[in-house]
Amino acid sequence: MRLSFRFTALLLTATLALTGCNSGSNTSDEHGHDHGDEHGHDHDHDHDHGMDPSSVGLDVDQLPSSGSAPLPDNYPDATASLIALVQTIGEGLDDGDVDSVHGELHEVGYAIENVEKLAKSSEQSEDVVSATGTLFDAFSEIDAKLHGLEGKDYSDVKDDISAAVKTLQASLNDE
Repeated sequence: MRLSFRFTALLLTATLALTGCNSGSNTSDEHGHDHGDEHGHDHDHDHDHGMDPSSVGLDVDQLPSSGSAPLPDNYPDATASLIALVQTIGEGLDDGDVDSVHGELHEVGYAIENVEKLAKSSEQSEDVVSATGTLFDAFSEIDAKLHGLEGKDYSDVKDDISAAVKTLQASLNDE
């Protein structure tokens, strides 16, 4: 599921960079699909677009984030940064202002994965690694819902996010 989210986030970021979030033109692509103002249609097609990233030497795990500052390379800094990012997103979503945290929502998956990688390499407890999984799953659900797919509202996963953040904060206090 994580690879799928990461690949989807990468493709979404690339698409947004090329077309902008609110592209309102009615165009057809090479397959004859109408890509107009209607966003309720399914983007999950059952046909091959002819690209296998691994066939051209791309490793999705090695791709950088979408142009943001480099991620911290040590557990304490990465975790503090993730906690701040999650709190910013939470405040925006609590206020019902998704647009104010749009960029942060694009970055949170990368930040979570960075903390997970650093937690494992710095031999943090399994509770810490599990907390990163909880955050990833919660934000994947939010992302799905925001893109019109089956997912969850922030209010549905807020308690899980809060508990995961508390676990991460406690791990920083133990450092």
